[in-house]
Amino acid sequence: DVLEQYKRLANAKGTLDSNEIEPDFDEREYAVKLRSELANIQAGTKQASEYHRFCIGVLTFLLFPNLITPVKEKEIDQGRKRIDITYKNAARDGFFDTALRSPQMRAIEIPVECKNYQGDIANPELDQLAGRFSHVRGFLGILCCRSFDDKKRFIERCKDAAVHRNHFVIVIDDNDICTLLRNVENANREQNDAFFRKRFQEISS
Repeated sequence: DVLEQYKRLANAKGTLDSNEIEPDFDEREYAVKLRSELANIQAGTKQASEYHRFCIGVLTFLLFPNLITPVKEKEIDQGRKRIDITYKNAARDGFFDTALRSPQMRAIEIPVECKNYQGDIANPELDQLAGRFSHVRGFLGILCCRSFDDKKRFIERCKDAAVHRNHFVIVIDDNDICTLLRNVENANREQNDAFFRKRFQEISS
């Protein structure tokens, strides 16, 4: 129901027209609903598809109008690979605009991989997302997962990939999604851009 409600607000091209907005739509209340929805999704392969769909909804809600036209399971490399979610980068200011203009990132598209499990996310998951980068799409991606045994260690792996290969991966777990949603709940949506800038600085400096 939460995802269907958002679909009624955004058309297939990823634009949001004022005529499409329901008069009683409250994004702060909607953010609360999304946090509740996330808590109801169990980690594990059984609910992997549900988590994947949730990530499409929540990231579209949080990152529009900077990231638009989400595509689920986009085929690349003549169908040999698939990206869980792909967004077009339409940002005109803020972090994603910087990523688009950066000669290192050239983030024309943002690939997103979704891992519905807890524990160690390691090099195979990082390499999988890095395998979606190219000069056509760019070199910035998002990895969504539930939680970490050692998040600091994984961020260090992301830093190694950024420094040595120009592969920039920003990781987002459940706590991060809740932080971003609470920013919306508290009418501080602009803080979400600062969140991504900080995460990028962690892996690039």
